[in-house]
This record gives sequence, C-alpha cells and structure tokens, in this order.
Amino acid sequence: VASGHTDSFTVHVYKSNYEPPAGGNIYYKVSIASTTNKVMDVCNAESRNGAKVQLFTLNGSDAQLWQFHDYRAKYGGIAIVPRSNKGAYILDVNRGGDNYTDAFKENNLIDLWTLGEDNAASMWELIRTWEGCYVFRLVGTNWVAGVTSTAEGAQLMLRKFDPFDNNQKWCLEAVEVKNDAVTQKISELRNRY
Repeated sequence: VASGHTDSFTVHVYKSNYEPPAGGNIYYKVSIASTTNKVMDVCNAESRNGAKVQLFTLNGSDAQLWQFHDYRAKYGGIAIVPRSNKGAYILDVNRGGDNYTDAFKENNLIDLWTLGEDNAASMWELIRTWEGCYVFRLVGTNWVAGVTSTAEGAQLMLRKFDPFDNNQKWCLEAVEVKNDAVTQKISELRNRY
C-alpha cells in the first residue's frame, strides 16, 4: 500500500513436460475447452496417412478415443494415438511437401501419419494448465494443436501457443475399454448357444 493505493494480480501457472496419462485399457475423450460438446475425432474412423482429425459431436465411437504413448526415450516425445486404427497412425502436423523438412506454419493442418516417419511433426509435449486442461505442444517448438472454429467438422490446425486461448486447451475424460478379444468371444459364444 503506497499513498492509499492497492493493487492485486492473478498468477496463472502451467506445467510443461507433464507425464502422459495412463494407457492400458484406459482411453480418453479429448474435448476442446471452449465448448462442452465437441471432441477430437478421426473423420470416418479412417486408418491411413493424411486422415483428417476434426472436432465432432460426441458419439462414443473408437474414432473419438485416444491414448498417449510415451516415446520420449526413442523419439523424444509423446505420440497421441486414436483407438480406431489400433496404433498404426498418430497425430501429426501436415507440413506439405514430401521431404519432412518444410517449416511449420500457422494453420498447417493436423492429421494422422505413420509413427516414426516424421518425429518433428508428431512428437508432442503435454502441458497442464492451471484449470486442469492440457495443451499439446510439438516438442522443441512454440506450436500447439488447436482449432480456429468449434464448428462440426473443424479440422485441427497448428497454432502459436497462447495459454489463454481455450481453442488450444483440451479436457481429458478417462474411458475404460474392455478387452476386445474377450468381448468378441463372449458375443460369439452367446450367438452359438
């Protein structure tokens, strides 16, 4: 207090290099923080290089369930993997060209790509924000996964990191998935008997 004046301020803290959430049978619905009804989704549950990753209304499909695989020792970061393709493809920045050397740019599209082919564009660092959400930042850069619109089908894009932009923050909700082989066998036996 000086001359009868006071001031206050708010400090926001976020943690870089956050440990990846548990894997195993645990997957996550990954919703954008700026709206409550849109989640990260692989368009048409495609399993191919270049498959579109978008915001879509929650429908409970495997195309909307994600895991975080720790490849820090091998590739230097975390791979974000959709359940719909059983780990064959991972979240990746499409930087154009065929040589994986093009510079990252604002609004590069984010899609799926084969693990280990372009690590600079597919290895992520998890940042935990003060309100409990996550930011997915490319390792060693100031680029993050985000959207410019929360419309149905809006594709994920590369954005400059802004810790106050809710279109760059992702909320995770754990979902336990039963073993597919066991579920399939039980269904098969029920049909047989």
